[in-house]
Amino acid sequence: MNKRCFIAIVVVCLAISSSAQTLFTYGKYSADAKDFLRAYNKNNTTPVTNKAKAISDYLDLYIKSKLKIREAYEKGYDTLPQIKEEVNNLRAQIIDGYMIDPATVNRLSKEAFQRSLKDIHVAHIFISFKNDNGISDTAAAKQKAEAAIKRLQKGEDFLSVAQQISNDPSAKTNKGDMGYITVFTLPYEFENIIYTTPVGTYSKAYRSKIGYHIFKNLGERKAVGKIRIQQILLANPPNENDVTKKQLKALADSLYNRIMAGDDFSKLATAYSNDYISAVAGGTLPDIGVGQYDAAFENVLWSLPKDGSVAKPFYTSHGWHIIKRISLKPVGET
Repeated sequence: MNKRCFIAIVVVCLAISSSAQTLFTYGKYSADAKDFLRAYNKNNTTPVTNKAKAISDYLDLYIKSKLKIREAYEKGYDTLPQIKEEVNNLRAQIIDGYMIDPATVNRLSKEAFQRSLKDIHVAHIFISFKNDNGISDTAAAKQKAEAAIKRLQKGEDFLSVAQQISNDPSAKTNKGDMGYITVFTLPYEFENIIYTTPVGTYSKAYRSKIGYHIFKNLGERKAVGKIRIQQILLANPPNENDVTKKQLKALADSLYNRIMAGDDFSKLATAYSNDYISAVAGGTLPDIGVGQYDAAFENVLWSLPKDGSVAKPFYTSHGWHIIKRISLKPVGET
């Protein structure tokens, strides 16, 4: 048996034995046997008389391509405007093929359906690449993310760490608590991390285009579906002060009392709500899914026990809200 055939047989055996078996390494990077075989099968669709030789020949090309790609990244070619334009053009050309690929569509559809069956309570620590002066400093961001992980490993409370170091401005008040999310709430890469993080644990630091992200799964529940509500929003004025805040609170209490006494919610919404789009529809909003609004709003929203329930006035960063549940659609209903 010659060396080329031996290599081919090893490749096939590695691919069959494990989904994450390292085929070869180059510098600090590694290539996976399954990925190699997937690429080979995709690019070699015609029958061959000597499959071992064909795999061996393709392996040479695969290694060279990996080295070339890594060299291009290290030289910063991916940041050149003309390269970005070419990549965008290529993406536009091939995206339709991916979108209509039956196997891909079927896999993603099944995945989305399974994820839609549960909601996950998520907390988030965000470490921006930009420092306090607005200058990008990826090295400092990496060190900060690693320090955060070490603090969590020592047992520090995730929410406390988020409040102290997260660059998400809302973390100062919500301690990084994002509330519940479900499928399609967040970008797909974030969703993948969250849905594969067990309850009570946190993820590794994930590097995105803008910084590092650490997620914690605070808990899970059966998916609640979508809810339709009416809303009266008494929005904060541009120059809000304690006096105007008290005036809005008094108006909100007055409107709530009128609703409880039998006044028409729709008419009051049209007359008083500062959500001008929904106000013309009697305060009715489009169906709301989990994770569309901030946690303070959704905590009240999903606590409404039945159709017709009206929540007492509550305050968020947008102003005072009065909401009424119209209907609830469980997962799977259209």
